[in-house]
Amino acid sequence: MSKSAYFQSLNLTGNFSQASDAFSPFIQALYSQAVKLGIRFEDRNNETAPNELHLALSEQDGIAFTVMVTTPIVDGEVCGEGALQVLTGLASVHSRSLDRQVTLGVDYISIAGASLVVQQLFAGLTGKHRGMTCDQTVFDLRQAGLLAVGQYMAGATTASDPECFSSGQSDPSVRPPFTSKDGVLFELESLSPQRWQAFWLSLGAAPKDVSQGWHAFMQRYAKAIAPLPPAMPSLLAEHDFSDLEKVAIKEGVAITAVRSLQARREDDDVEALLSQGPWHFMFQQSDSVCPLPFSTEPGGLPLSGISIVESCRRIQGPLAGYILAALGASVTRIEPLGGDPLRGMPPLADDCSARFSALNGNKQVIEVDIKSEAGRAQVTALSGDADMFIHNWAPGKAAELRLDMTELSKANPDLVYVYAGGWGQMDSTIQIPGTDFMAQAYSGLADVISRHSGIPGGTLFTATDVFGGILAAQAAVMALYCRVKGQSGIYAESSLLGAATLLTEPALQGDACDCSSLMHSDYIELASLSSANETEPFLTTRAFTQLSSLWRPQ
Repeated sequence: MSKSAYFQSLNLTGNFSQASDAFSPFIQALYSQAVKLGIRFEDRNNETAPNELHLALSEQDGIAFTVMVTTPIVDGEVCGEGALQVLTGLASVHSRSLDRQVTLGVDYISIAGASLVVQQLFAGLTGKHRGMTCDQTVFDLRQAGLLAVGQYMAGATTASDPECFSSGQSDPSVRPPFTSKDGVLFELESLSPQRWQAFWLSLGAAPKDVSQGWHAFMQRYAKAIAPLPPAMPSLLAEHDFSDLEKVAIKEGVAITAVRSLQARREDDDVEALLSQGPWHFMFQQSDSVCPLPFSTEPGGLPLSGISIVESCRRIQGPLAGYILAALGASVTRIEPLGGDPLRGMPPLADDCSARFSALNGNKQVIEVDIKSEAGRAQVTALSGDADMFIHNWAPGKAAELRLDMTELSKANPDLVYVYAGGWGQMDSTIQIPGTDFMAQAYSGLADVISRHSGIPGGTLFTATDVFGGILAAQAAVMALYCRVKGQSGIYAESSLLGAATLLTEPALQGDACDCSSLMHSDYIELASLSSANETEPFLTTRAFTQLSSLWRPQ
């Protein structure tokens, strides 16, 4: 369920009919979300600058919050989706593993930007109910692109050993996905080097290639490249897909064909996702609900004073926590004893991985062994004093650890419980890991992207992980809005599959986007993230600092 009575009483107004055509995919995404949530969507006459869109989310009693959405003007042209992908470096990151420079092929910044703006509107209303005096913020659509490439920007701009990658000059035949002898395009996934090794050795791969290939394969998530030894994809091309499936199952490696968008259209869950959205809420009634449990300083951020316990790994969940912290929440991150292993991933900045810091800045850290009885008791105690708990564990893990909503709500009936999942409501149906590249392959997103680029497979930019993190933060903020309106016992869920479905929604409905008409080759060269100097022409340090702030009151 995505709709709540609290959402259905809201109005979203804006100068939509007077907006520049460059805003069209953003407005379409905004309208789509409003309809899914049950929010009334209304046009209003309000003359503004061509690169501005003024939005207001208002309650029936007149309480309202406004976001002014802007997009830059370059060479006299209002920047739309393609130009934004180029200016922010998103096209450059996407093209790292390709032999040409192209945009992503979906309206990524517009759709992600719509989700970020919706959560800002809800955060604004939540803040106003908690005493915040701010009535309006400004959101530049470049902020969505910068958030998307934040970890890549961090790796490219460290003081020592910055990562330098060319754009559009790689050999896509040595990166996933792979092609079998009978022509099936497919993805592999393994988070275990031992299982990866067993799979390849069973096929007769050279041990040296297997070792080198593992390190290259794992670079997909961090660096958007995966230059495997050429012998490895060639070896896969010697076997039919059915034979590769048997070996993968035997050795514990996940495998899935890259599905067409048409195949995705026929899935049972698509209609519900397109009509209700990627958020799933459940509400429990309690006799002890405190209508306004939060407080904030009048000039503070909208989520100031709200405490969140986060137990997340990789990208999706940590990014959600990062966004919530940027809106003012106090986030306590639970890490395993000894700290998250990804803290040591180079390049380093101040003795910590630059990429890790980009996803986990502004958080407090507590090391807990959640597999132990004492560790679980500690998490329960932390959640008992918190306003929200968020995790992105594998399906069933929360119940196994006795840290699901049923258990944690015993200690805190008012707790908002947020799950950033892989397959969402399809967790028990889809029998492959809910990771970024598997979600791209299964959802048809990889198919849409490949048809745009002319190169088989999706993107090695973590498209669903990043957007999935944005959607998880959005679900969390909307749940907090329900909380300050008097609701208790809220469960909020989002997923990578839901993120992929929103990204492909125009194509699923027969309106595939074409960003290529907005490309500008000069912008592509200047927006490359291969070094700090190359990003400076468009994104000076001062401009980057300003744009990367997710809350800019006016």
